Amino acid sequence: MGIKKPLLAVGVRVFHFWRVNQVNIYKQEVLKYTRKDAIMALCLFIVVSIPHNRILATISVRLLEVPNVVWQLMIALFFVVPVIILLLINKQGLSSIGFHRKHLWSALRLGLIGSIIPLLLYSGLLAGIFNGWEFNPPTTMLYLLLIIFIAAAREDIAFVYIQTRLYGLIKNDRLAVFTCAVLFALFHAPFRIWVLGWPVLDTLVSPLMIGHIGSHIVFNMFFRKYFSIFSVILIHTIWNFSAFGGLWAVSGIGIEDTISFIVIMLALIIWVWLSHRSVKKKSKEQTNLRTN
Repeated sequence: MGIKKPLLAVGVRVFHFWRVNQVNIYKQEVLKYTRKDAIMALCLFIVVSIPHNRILATISVRLLEVPNVVWQLMIALFFVVPVIILLLINKQGLSSIGFHRKHLWSALRLGLIGSIIPLLLYSGLLAGIFNGWEFNPPTTMLYLLLIIFIAAAREDIAFVYIQTRLYGLIKNDRLAVFTCAVLFALFHAPFRIWVLGWPVLDTLVSPLMIGHIGSHIVFNMFFRKYFSIFSVILIHTIWNFSAFGGLWAVSGIGIEDTISFIVIMLALIIWVWLSHRSVKKKSKEQTNLRTN
């Protein structure tokens, strides 16, 4: 009981902020973009989708034995440079994609809190502890975290830009988020089709694609709380680190991806629902007090 109340209180605060203050922060920011911004964002999606198949990186690492971190940084340039060019052309600052110091520590704290559940699932702590896996050395963990951080950050930079500018074409909030979530899922398809050899249809209807759609929606919820990209990069990095088994020297089968994703979604839905009920209850009590 002592744990439930603080968790619910945190949920109430997050939900209340998301419900009320998003109008003042997120929506005011995204509604200023025009059709021109949205078209540029869709062009960016095409540009960043090309290097993501990683054909060049895969071949180069195998043939030239270039360190993985170097190629990850080189691929990141294909994501970051076009975003910076578009920001300069349109005279928009880095703060327009969430790079600002306002509420920095609160955003990082939110990212850490949101990372707890993904860290437990997939090939994370629960699977490793139950199966008796051996931890990676700290230096190996840090190296893997660096690689995964670079990959997560470049995706988040590109897709925060795309998401915020899509409102120039799509004025409905939910539809804009869902559209970008679908783009985020499609963005991951070339790697599985061209590098891993998955059939196109199987890829497009796979649970992983649904997982990518859902994960973008989650990332957007974290982003819009403080209009900060830092919380998104943090949770995205930890999420992937757990999914790829970065904690363990040798990892077997962890908690299946679909099950892990369902657990995360259910936890989020229950948290928001309980918080919503609590907010409504408090509002009703305040109304009754005014009436009496």
